[in-house]
Amino acid sequence: MGGGGLVTITGLYFGIRASSTHDDAIATPIQRDAAELQASAERSATVANVLFVIGGAAIAGGVAWKVYQWKTGSSSSAQVTVTPAAVALSWELP
Repeated sequence: MGGGGLVTITGLYFGIRASSTHDDAIATPIQRDAAELQASAERSATVANVLFVIGGAAIAGGVAWKVYQWKTGSSSSAQVTVTPAAVALSWELP
């Protein structure tokens, strides 16, 4: 769920960036610059939409997993180990 939240927040950043770039494109009097800014805004909006979908799916999956754990009475534990050379993820299922 946390990872999905981070992806969704990143999508929010790209959405705000897309809106700002679109506003700049409208305000620019030079047509070529406006077209480039608008293309950039559209790319940022596409990235935002993709991140919203992925983040939402990750959040929904996390919630579904937690509900499953509550209903079955099972639990699992996960651990992230960070070292200067690597990152490791381990988990223990019941």
